[in-house]
Amino acid sequence: MGADGTEIVRFTARTEINRDEYNVIQGVASAVISKKVDVLITAEARKQD
Repeated sequence: MGADGTEIVRFTARTEINRDEYNVIQGVASAVISKKVDVLITAEARKQD
């Protein structure tokens, strides 16, 4: 429950990808020495009437 009493649903997913398989060559991931990149996604939804 949120501070105002509304129902909150949270979803978190994490996976690891290989940079070469997904052609990740730019941005922060390109500075990583490892070929593996951790991807973390968190979503939050509030029920509305």
